[in-house]
Amino acid sequence: MKKTLLLHLVALAFLASSQQARAIVGFETIPFGTLAEGMAISNQYTASDGITFNLAGGIKPILAQVGAPGYAFTGYGGVDDTPAPGQNVGSFFLVDPTTPIQTGVPLDLLVAYSAPVQFASGGILDIDGTEGWLVQAFNASAVVIGSLSFSPSSPGAGDAIETMWSFSHASADIKAIRIHYNGTQVENIGYAWDNFSTVAIPEPTVAGIMVMGGLLLLRRTPGLRSSRP
Repeated sequence: MKKTLLLHLVALAFLASSQQARAIVGFETIPFGTLAEGMAISNQYTASDGITFNLAGGIKPILAQVGAPGYAFTGYGGVDDTPAPGQNVGSFFLVDPTTPIQTGVPLDLLVAYSAPVQFASGGILDIDGTEGWLVQAFNASAVVIGSLSFSPSSPGAGDAIETMWSFSHASADIKAIRIHYNGTQVENIGYAWDNFSTVAIPEPTVAGIMVMGGLLLLRRTPGLRSSRP
């Protein structure tokens, strides 16, 4: 009986460890450093969340903060960098520092995962006018394995609104994401990137608690103790 119970505990522990927690990087907290508008973002979330951000050419994106001065888009009610009410957006989001608002087409944002993921998602703010975006998923061989296009007519798009994108695959084969601007509008472009899903992280602490609790139960329950000759 003791052996059977222990096998059940091990099975439950394995099941718990296989469950994965999906976290979101929304740039409202940071593992090291202090959040500030204009701060370059690249590998700050690599160790904690398994996700790294870069722009094409090795340039680092920066944080824009709600309110003036405007780094990202002319927001709700004409206020700089201000999302519309009801958006799942905090005070900070990513932008390309080489093309401040109204001065050019943003560089591609490249999102890399430390380990391939089955699910990837994020948000693009303020798709309006004749702006457009292409979001691509790549495998470890840099082959495109998913593609999504967005325009102002896409569901959930609009002025100061966050439009969500996501890929959900049968296996963990997504190693990187590329977000590419492909709209016909080349001036007065407003946008921001936010709310990226991270590498799914196993929860061994749950499994460990279950196993330790089970072992303690076996030790403390007289009827389950193994007898010695």
